[in-house]
Amino acid sequence: MGSRAIVFSFLLLFFLQVNGQILDFAAAGDPFGGSFWPFGSHFNFFRPAPQPWWKGPNVCIERRQIGKDTENETRSTENVDPDAIANHFEAALTFSSCIETPDKYECTTKTNVHGDEKTHNVRYKCCHGYVKSRRQQICILQEEMKPLMEVFDKYNGSNFKNLVKDVNFDEKFAKTNYTVFLPQDSSLDKYVEQLSDMNQIEVTKRESSNSANEMILNHIIPGIIDLNDYSNEDILYTENNNSTIRLNFYPTPNGGKLVTANCVRIPKANIFASNGMVHLVDTAIESPKSTIQEIIDQNPKFSTFKSALEASDLQGILKEPGQHTVYLPTNEAFDALDETTKEKILTGKGCAATILKHHLTTHTVCTAAVIQNATVHDMDIDIINMERKNDEVFIDGKAKIIEGDILATDGVIHSLDKLIIPNTALEINDVLSNKNLSKFQEIVSKAGLTETLQNLKDATFFVPFDEAFAEPEAQNYLEKIQDDPEKLKELVLYHIVKGEMQVDDMVETSLVPTNVEGKQLRVKVFPFFSNIFLKTLSPPPMVQCATLTRVEEKACGAVVHEIDKVLVPPTQNLLEILDNDPRLSTFRSLLTGTKLEEKLQDANETLTVLAVTNYAFGKYKYDLEALRENKTLADNVLKRHVIKRPVCCQELSYGDQIFNRWSTFGDPFQTGNSQVIKDCDKIATNGILHTVSAFMYRHQ
Repeated sequence: MGSRAIVFSFLLLFFLQVNGQILDFAAAGDPFGGSFWPFGSHFNFFRPAPQPWWKGPNVCIERRQIGKDTENETRSTENVDPDAIANHFEAALTFSSCIETPDKYECTTKTNVHGDEKTHNVRYKCCHGYVKSRRQQICILQEEMKPLMEVFDKYNGSNFKNLVKDVNFDEKFAKTNYTVFLPQDSSLDKYVEQLSDMNQIEVTKRESSNSANEMILNHIIPGIIDLNDYSNEDILYTENNNSTIRLNFYPTPNGGKLVTANCVRIPKANIFASNGMVHLVDTAIESPKSTIQEIIDQNPKFSTFKSALEASDLQGILKEPGQHTVYLPTNEAFDALDETTKEKILTGKGCAATILKHHLTTHTVCTAAVIQNATVHDMDIDIINMERKNDEVFIDGKAKIIEGDILATDGVIHSLDKLIIPNTALEINDVLSNKNLSKFQEIVSKAGLTETLQNLKDATFFVPFDEAFAEPEAQNYLEKIQDDPEKLKELVLYHIVKGEMQVDDMVETSLVPTNVEGKQLRVKVFPFFSNIFLKTLSPPPMVQCATLTRVEEKACGAVVHEIDKVLVPPTQNLLEILDNDPRLSTFRSLLTGTKLEEKLQDANETLTVLAVTNYAFGKYKYDLEALRENKTLADNVLKRHVIKRPVCCQELSYGDQIFNRWSTFGDPFQTGNSQVIKDCDKIATNGILHTVSAFMYRHQ
């Protein structure tokens, strides 16, 4: 045994011997500090964990209690023992949960005392002026704190400071703690000049305060507001008759966070003062006084949008609780539409409601949040793209914000120069044009179905891409029916199924009715495709053995899936296909008189047939006389060429329990008996037929 092994064994044995004593030392309160412990600091990992930072010095708490009829909050400015708080509620404890973030430790406890349920929230954080040291895990003094008026000077707020003095609000700072949203000097230069000339502030187009006193009070909130304690859409109440400041938090491209107050950017937050807190803002904050609905009602340039909402029975949507953003087209934006589109929107027809809801969100989106590109969701969960170019913001690459951040008490309005029609509200013919599916669109026109499709709702389109029409089978079929309007109509309607079918609505294998009476399409979705993590391992969905190359392009009342084949409506059953293909005459003759012959013409069956070519029979010189004489034997042998479910060639390329996907002959598919599939996916009314190069029977 090596020396290292001997030393390790000794240490292990010693540890096992003294392990029973360790608990005794722990019980005595000094498990590893006495002279008995021989290994000293090398075993520090056995020492008790240090106490958490929130039990250390310079930690204060805020307590909030919510009962049946009351809600109150108290804030402590001195250290409090957290265990004392826990013991206070111990007897009545019903539920407790705690969470720690980089800046605070917060516990929520629900109690029930004699049927009186209450919620107690206790938040531990560094006291005012202290910050948590990430390295030392304690609260340390950030810097020497100055009074608010001195902080204003340090952070380019002298204009605001002078205005505070003019309205004698500096005297209040000496008596009470305040939080101030401090506009920078440059943003108030023009205002100060106007004030000196007019002795009052000019009323702005967005209902700004009409006096210096109100303007100052709009930026001041009683108490100390640490923005780390607040979340998106939280509301603060100012000294100006409880006017509101809405906080919004947005992610930035570099992984950071952008904060706004009434849509004004806060470049620096949480600046400590001895008598309060300061948050810098880019410009003066306006105070909203009207709701979104009231602003629309009172402004004649938005009257067309108001009428459109009423026509689609959406007039109450802006009165629902919560915060909204409205991308609001002006009357001129509506007038720029073509008459047909404008008439539909103003009468609530077609997808007018979808168009209007694309201009609404259920949260506040300020223009400051758009640094480069940003996306939000409309009221139908469809994406709205926002992009900033040369300090202008564009919506969906089509409309420009001509007046942004019109504040309301329940959100914000951005005035647009154009009305946006999302893809989900486009008519089907427009979608086909946009996606360059022109060949299918030509057949639609030739069949006289353009207007029919325009008015078709609650439908799913499987549209072949243009290259699919160059395939021999598609070309041959189109040549046969090119002068037959009814057949062209049938071809188009065969690609359309009833109901809006998204991929999530598709089951593993299903038959769906088309718009051709009595005709169905078989849809196949592979198991992994619906799993977001395994999707790349799965083949795409198929319909009638055609692959979906692009899925879920939504249109007005429809869903469009692009496919790689033209779907030819089948007119023959499996037996009739065999009857009409001279290359399969030998295989067909063996079926005569068998029970399998009956199955291949049964409309209720759905089978896959592997039909052997005459060439294969001749090449390998099979002894077929026994099969012709013994129909029971023929049935048993021929059944090996029939699968009791539909199987497309595309499925075989991803492996199938019936087939071996590898071929020694360089062909794409091969059966388990060395049969190579030569001709794929002949669709019958009751199944699928493939031709193969070998017969599953002994040969001479």
